[in-house]
Amino acid sequence: MSRNIDLTKSLSDEDRKYLETRGRMHEIEQADALAGATSVVEGYEEASETGSAGSGGASGSDQAPEFGSETWFETATVPMFKEELKKRNLAVSGNRDELAERLEEALLEEDDE
Repeated sequence: MSRNIDLTKSLSDEDRKYLETRGRMHEIEQADALAGATSVVEGYEEASETGSAGSGGASGSDQAPEFGSETWFETATVPMFKEELKKRNLAVSGNRDELAERLEEALLEEDDE
């Protein structure tokens, strides 16, 4: 029996347990990254805010790239985008791609000024 779980929204404890017992940690990590949460799965702590967890980490270090660096947009998480958008008094709703696009547009406008 399978179950449909919306990975674009915060997981309920029941959904999280369902995925965990089936070894689908990558789906928990995906949902947490999209929701901007920190997840603990069977003692494995994922710091989704820095993008350093698991084998998906960009550099293996716990340091997030500095804003404005070449790799920042590639490795930035939802909370990182929201932080930069808040600094510019811009909307912080939407998925990662929407946040990235909004921030890129704001940076282009800043450069034009």
